[in-house]
Amino acid sequence: MLAAILLLTGFVYGQTLWFPFVNFDDDVHVYRNPHVRSGLSFDNLGWAFEIHGPSQWHPLAWISHQLDSQLFGAAADGTHAGGHHAVNLLLHLSNVVLVFVLFRRLLGRGEPALLSAALFAVHPLNVESVAWVSERRNLLCLLFSLSALLAYFRYAHRESWRSYLAVCVWLTAALMAKPLAVTLPCVFWLLDFWPLKRWSKSLDVESATPLLDRLWLRWLPNLDKLPLLALSAASGVLTILCQEADGIVSSLDALPFNDRVINALAAYGQYLLTLVWPIRLSVFYPHPRFVGLDPWEVLLVPAIGGAAALLLVTLFAVVVRRRWPWWLVGWLWFVGTLVPMIGLVQSGMQQRADRYLYLPMLGVLLAVTASLPWNRWQTVKARWCSTLVASVIVLLLAGRAGDQVGTWRDSLTLFEHALDIDDHNHWAHLNAGLARQERGDWDAADQHYAAALAIDPRYELAHYNLGILKYDRGDLRGAASHFGQALRLNPRLADAWVRLGGLHGNTGRLDLAEQAFRTACEVDPEHVDAWSNLGVIYEHRRDFRRARLAYQTALRIDPQFPAAREGLARVTAGGGNSTP
Repeated sequence: MLAAILLLTGFVYGQTLWFPFVNFDDDVHVYRNPHVRSGLSFDNLGWAFEIHGPSQWHPLAWISHQLDSQLFGAAADGTHAGGHHAVNLLLHLSNVVLVFVLFRRLLGRGEPALLSAALFAVHPLNVESVAWVSERRNLLCLLFSLSALLAYFRYAHRESWRSYLAVCVWLTAALMAKPLAVTLPCVFWLLDFWPLKRWSKSLDVESATPLLDRLWLRWLPNLDKLPLLALSAASGVLTILCQEADGIVSSLDALPFNDRVINALAAYGQYLLTLVWPIRLSVFYPHPRFVGLDPWEVLLVPAIGGAAALLLVTLFAVVVRRRWPWWLVGWLWFVGTLVPMIGLVQSGMQQRADRYLYLPMLGVLLAVTASLPWNRWQTVKARWCSTLVASVIVLLLAGRAGDQVGTWRDSLTLFEHALDIDDHNHWAHLNAGLARQERGDWDAADQHYAAALAIDPRYELAHYNLGILKYDRGDLRGAASHFGQALRLNPRLADAWVRLGGLHGNTGRLDLAEQAFRTACEVDPEHVDAWSNLGVIYEHRRDFRRARLAYQTALRIDPQFPAAREGLARVTAGGGNSTP
């Protein structure tokens, strides 16, 4: 049966092997990232462990992408993504197997473990984690998290330092893949309650064991979590530093705390609803505050539903904790592991994201599948009926997941699907416009950018993309105006400085061009285009020493960057040894 589940999963996701990258994170994470596209090297491995954007601190995910680029390549135009998608699929299949193994140990039966693995394998909410190359970190994080949970089972039965070390190693690997695993020590603590029953561990009062040893063994289920919590805390700090470096953490001024609370309650309700009824799924759900809407008007009903669900299910789980302890464990697993992604600490502009459920949904699956009356389905008729119902549910989810996978066919399909779900989505308009622009459909791109600015007039990326469009159409004054507006809204937008510098350079204003390129280098010291263009300015002025240094800096960032290689060859052959 497990083989059939894996075959079905491969059939659902097999279409991704022919999909290209999408222009949402795949560019900065893979095919336009020089530290990834150039494959494995000592410099790239060192970079993977540094504090920088985009996103979180996840060195193992970076190394995984580097290895893929080494093996399969990653064309700068977003093609040659098949090998990257194949690795994502293999990782998801591995996670399905590990879910089955873990649930088999948790529940002691094969049937609920198989059903849980099947539901996890083809649930449409997991499409984002598998079909999106950039979410390699999600797949790796769960792979190592499940390995840590299995290692914790071995440790709980042996309590040796070797088995405990294995738990620490797997947890560290999970945190280095994605900080999604920061709450995993809390899941260990829940498993101590059930099925491990370490909370009730005690020694015979008549034992001659010293008092300190008795206290240690009594509190071991709590004390042994302290080093694990310290690892999670370190990962959290590193992630915050990375996000602050990338400027994606929202302040309380941008998003007040009461808005965060109502969003968290609404998100819990929405996640539970989509777990049961996975329709109208989107790659991006904009937070109402960032699209000019009042969160209290938009999210009030979902928040009431979420609060009611949290209260009622928690009460139910507490009441039945002695008879059905898996309900309390599974429910707290779901609620607790979602806390870091629920929006109380807001990063980015999303209200929620499907990929955040990749680990938390296992808690719900545990609670539900363990509660089914497996012991009553011993007759042939009962077993056939239960198998038929389960198969229909799994096949329906697989069909829905297959449709959702199809929305990842290319960037345009992905973002226009997001607009079909919610047209009041400035982010989707921006990216759909970019996809149209890359196809040469400039009128449609212009309309999308205008729609994005109508939703949020302060959306600097829409101004930036509109500036590129104006430039391509020969409207230099309009391009300069939009680049200027983008930089007034976000002076740290290095790409806009580079574009503005290029515009000045093409109109002969070399001093302004140099200033723009130098500002871009200060904002982003690893912007290869900025350094290469700065080299062109110095070369034009016959300042060959500084031109050589600028080209060399660009090539240290991206050894394969063509413009810098050609420029360095020119200044070396034509006067690179002369003094300015």
